[in-house]
Amino acid sequence: MRKSHANFLLFYLFFGIFYATFATMQLFLLDDEGFRIGFFHALSYFFLYCAIGYLLSVPYQLTDRRGAARAVLWVVFLFNVLFLAARIVWLEPSVKVVLPAYVYWQPVFPEVLRVLTGIIAVATAAFVSSFFIRHGLKSRTQPVILYRSLWLGIGIAILMFAALLAFIAAPSGSAPFVVAATFLVLVGLLTTLRGVLYKIFDEHIA
Repeated sequence: MRKSHANFLLFYLFFGIFYATFATMQLFLLDDEGFRIGFFHALSYFFLYCAIGYLLSVPYQLTDRRGAARAVLWVVFLFNVLFLAARIVWLEPSVKVVLPAYVYWQPVFPEVLRVLTGIIAVATAAFVSSFFIRHGLKSRTQPVILYRSLWLGIGIAILMFAALLAFIAAPSGSAPFVVAATFLVLVGLLTTLRGVLYKIFDEHIA
C-alpha cells in the first residue's frame, strides 16, 4: 500500500474516532456528568486534529515530498498537544440541551479555540480539495484519474463547508448548526469514498 493511501485511511480512522469519542460517551454517562462528557469532548478534538494532519499530508505524499509530509504531521501533532492542553486548562462541563426529538450535549470552551479549529479545518480542506481538482483537470486524457480526483476534490470540498458551518458560523457549537454540519460530513465522506473506490467499480465506464 502506498504511503498516501495509508494516510488517507488514517484520516478516515481518526475522523471516525473523533465522532465516536465526541458522541458515544453521551449514551453511557448520566445527566449530571457534564464534566466527564466535557472531558471526552475535549479529548475528541485530539483525534480530529490527527485526522486533519493526515489529510493535509496526502498531497505531499502524492507529489513525493515525503519530508514535507512528515514535517506537516509533526507540526500538527505538536499543535494538537498544545490545543488539548488548553482545552484541559479551560475545561468546562458540557451543557445538556433538550430538543424536541433528541438530547444534545453542547461542548463549552473558548470560542476563539473553536473558531481557530474551523479556520485550520477549512484551510486544510480547501488546500486538499483544490489539489485533487487541479490534478484531475490536468489528467483529462486519463478518465480514471480525472473522475477519481474530481470525486475526491468535491467530497473534501463538502467537508470544508461542514467545517465552516460547525466551527465558524456557530462558534458556540449550537445544536442546529452541528446537526446540519454532521449531515454535510456524512455526504462529504461518502463522496470522498466514492473517489477512493472509483477504479474498482467504475473503470469499465471510463
